[in-house]
Amino acid sequence: MGLGYLGWSWSGNSAELASLDVVLDFDFDQLSAWGELLVNGESGLLATSQTCTCFQ
Repeated sequence: MGLGYLGWSWSGNSAELASLDVVLDFDFDQLSAWGELLVNGESGLLATSQTCTCFQ
């Protein structure tokens, strides 16, 4: 389909939305469970990212 996605919330959500945080305590070296899946998962950013054609 040619669509992309973005994990929106880096950190700092309320307790009921903390599962949406990509990193823990604003520490970009500590991915949350969701962040690990988003970045390093089988269908994550590292496995599926492509450079936008406007930058090629």
